[in-house]
Amino acid sequence: MRVAWAGDMGRGVFADRAVAAGEVLGSFYTIHIAAIERPAALQTALRDFIFFDEDGSAEVVLGWLSLVNHGRPNILKSWQTTPLGPVVTVTAARDLVAGEQLYFDYQFDPGTEPNWARLPG
Repeated sequence: MRVAWAGDMGRGVFADRAVAAGEVLGSFYTIHIAAIERPAALQTALRDFIFFDEDGSAEVVLGWLSLVNHGRPNILKSWQTTPLGPVVTVTAARDLVAGEQLYFDYQFDPGTEPNWARLPG
């Protein structure tokens, strides 16, 4: 996978080769942010790279996954707990062609997503 300019979206991640559906694209460790630290973290540049946990804490995912843009998902994320902390594994949701931009759904609460994140239909 490669990071490149994605026009109005800024940086994005693109398939550097054809990828088969179900293929693992990578696994990524995280930096945990405790719930009490989350308000402070949201005041930093990390705010755009945080995955929120249901318990109020958050994770900053290391590697290119933090640069994947919101859109109709063509990749899937799965979280595992390991002795070294949470790990996110990414797989192709369908066959991808070389050069295709990767997207996943940021899972905004209904009605709270910013205008740029509203998907048609």
